[in-house]
Amino acid sequence: MTAEWNRRQNNTVKRLIHNAHFAAPFAAMEEIACYEDRKLDKAQMLRFSTCKFVDEGHHIILKGASCNGKTYIACALGNAACRRFKKVRYVRMPELLGELSIARSGGELKKCLVSYKKVDLLILDEWLIRPLMPQESYDLLEIVEARCQRSMIFCTQYHSLRVGIHALTPIPTPAAPFPRQSWTASSTTHTRPWLMAASPCGNATV
Repeated sequence: MTAEWNRRQNNTVKRLIHNAHFAAPFAAMEEIACYEDRKLDKAQMLRFSTCKFVDEGHHIILKGASCNGKTYIACALGNAACRRFKKVRYVRMPELLGELSIARSGGELKKCLVSYKKVDLLILDEWLIRPLMPQESYDLLEIVEARCQRSMIFCTQYHSLRVGIHALTPIPTPAAPFPRQSWTASSTTHTRPWLMAASPCGNATV
């Protein structure tokens, strides 16, 4: 009985990790080196690894320059969540925007949004890596709005909220003009509650 139970538990974890589509599927919290120059708080990382932030619906923002380990840390946290039998999804923002665009054109946007709302933890890598077109901004905010009460991990190169918010501002087009000031104010209102926990990644690669 015990062997069969363990086998089923292991198979469930493997399935959850496979369905998460991690960029680093074998990332582990135990492998993260908290060197001083990385500016990582080891005690904080251990707290995050318990996945209590997922249970409480909090969000994490991992900030730092490109190629310094944000993706690995996010995937390690996602792996830890899978091992606690939570549904996780990892996606790069360019891929998410493409998926939303295809879903919208095929009349399946609502179905796509529901699929992202269902998971316990959503990891958004390369968050706001480029300015968005108007429709992309609306679609992305639909995802975020749908997950206000469910945890997300954002991996971003931005070091201030203001810069990130400006990146959410749609690029005006003749077909979809939109006042920059109005959009920025609206975005700030939606974004501030997400900042429940933030951890700069420092300058060293995992």
